[in-house]
Amino acid sequence: MGVLEDKANARLFYRYLSTVYDEVNKFIWTEEMRAEALGLLSLDRDDRVLDVGCGTGFATEGLRKHVDTVHGLDQSVDQMERAWGKFGKHGRVRFYRGDAERL
Repeated sequence: MGVLEDKANARLFYRYLSTVYDEVNKFIWTEEMRAEALGLLSLDRDDRVLDVGCGTGFATEGLRKHVDTVHGLDQSVDQMERAWGKFGKHGRVRFYRGDAERL
């Protein structure tokens, strides 16, 4: 079993990763890549979107430009706290703690 397959280990991993995630992510998932990926979705403003594994909110930020409301789901409280700090006060984004495998 891989480290991230065990839920407790995954939560611990993302607790520590959350402190540097936004800085590291810039080298893996660029704004241009995000824009291109989201452009493929043909979203309408009134679509309801669930950002599964929203993490610190990188994709959430891009989704906000396309739809009125985004729902973010993540199992890491630490990752979601960072996302909520960026977007949670805006009312257009709602965050939920949960496991994507239980959807």
